[in-house]
Amino acid sequence: MPAAKNSVLPLLAASLLCSGPVRLQNVPRLTDVEDCLALLRGVGCTAGWQGTELAVQGQPMRTDLAPEAAGRMRASILFCAPLLARLGRVSTVLPGGCRIGARPIDLHLQGLAQMGVRQLPAAPGQLTLYAPAGLRGAEICLSFPSVGATETLLLAAATAQGQTVLHGVAKEPEITDLAAFLNACGGCVEGAGTDTIRVQGRRCLASASCAPPIWTRTSISASLSARICAGSFRTFAPPTRGTERERRSIRWPRNCGRTSRTP
Repeated sequence: MPAAKNSVLPLLAASLLCSGPVRLQNVPRLTDVEDCLALLRGVGCTAGWQGTELAVQGQPMRTDLAPEAAGRMRASILFCAPLLARLGRVSTVLPGGCRIGARPIDLHLQGLAQMGVRQLPAAPGQLTLYAPAGLRGAEICLSFPSVGATETLLLAAATAQGQTVLHGVAKEPEITDLAAFLNACGGCVEGAGTDTIRVQGRRCLASASCAPPIWTRTSISASLSARICAGSFRTFAPPTRGTERERRSIRWPRNCGRTSRTP
């Protein structure tokens, strides 16, 4: 079972916070992953496949996210916080991707504003953010447990000045996976998977790479199994009329039955 796309994309955004190379294993070859690589290369990083692994290296040098890739993908909003942390500014088109219900980015922007980010005037469909004094810790209460907003604020808090406390956060597996990644890189995140997450900002994060399921400071792997993919296989299995033994031979991830909020 490949790693979950919804876990991998935040890890690619988080790689912008790392001072050294990041290697991710078991990553699915999907369009959204390729678009993330395009965003990383667009800001000056080296990012691509090395065999079956993804490797990201280099520090961001540009603040503009590639508009074509950003406009195709909902997760492009996650790249804003790391660029604000590293360069103090980011410009992008509004995120694209799937249109499942109302999916505004207001919670992302409200939380970032509490951490010292200003939104500058921009053309319709564009977004320009600026952190004149850098990112600073804050106590933030989300009005809705948005997965994306929780990820954005975790990324912003990882290297912000001081402590950030996030209340009413999402508890999905990809949140705990992102927290584990940040901690493996030298971050300090506590409470992922609960209603409240505390983050003590670090000056910088280290490189990362590892083989699942062990997370280490020297190497990181995308270890979260794709529960949506697994759920699909589980749905399709009964009509095949395979034997009970055959159906049980599939190694379902432990988080297969958990649901995910879309914002």
